[in-house]
Amino acid sequence: MSKGGLSYLPSFPYSRHKIKRLGRGKSSGHGGTSTKGHKGQKSRSGFGLLRGFEGGQMPLVRRLPKFGFTNGRFKVRYNIVNLLELNRFDSEVDPALLYKSGLVGKKSLVKILAQGSLNKPLKVKAHHFSQKAIELIEKAGGVAEKIKPVAVAGVQKTKQPLKQPVSAKEDKKADSTEHPKGPVSSDGEEGTETHGGNGNTNK
Repeated sequence: MSKGGLSYLPSFPYSRHKIKRLGRGKSSGHGGTSTKGHKGQKSRSGFGLLRGFEGGQMPLVRRLPKFGFTNGRFKVRYNIVNLLELNRFDSEVDPALLYKSGLVGKKSLVKILAQGSLNKPLKVKAHHFSQKAIELIEKAGGVAEKIKPVAVAGVQKTKQPLKQPVSAKEDKKADSTEHPKGPVSSDGEEGTETHGGNGNTNK
């Protein structure tokens, strides 16, 4: 090549295909209506039907009776850890240590199952154990301790109290208490003006 640069590299054979021009007659491969037929909602741009829509009639999913029950929203989900994965640890195992080793998530609940065998005595702390897992841990000379879920430590955000709107009367009253009416003497003290028969002003 006489000139360098990526713009001078030839394209790979068959990597660029000829654009198919739609709606240019039968020879184009997609006829005059571009496979959309004649008129109607389905031929317009932006057309899309919701799943299960049957043209306005009562759909099948609503004609059939409901059955069964699912509690997925409130289901307690555990991260499963088997006994064979605990042999890498030394003496005590808890969810924080399992998280550091990458076996569970940070906020997940931990359940210990009995797959594999334990070849050392361990003190295992988890949120749930299978009965078989407890037996195998105790058989190896260890202890299975159930713990309660604990909220993740961190700074709790406190909501700032909303500012109460001050009415015009209260605002005016506050100004009057801060700046009471009356003459102010030269030394900064407020005085009261009294009018007597002799015209004297008492401070």
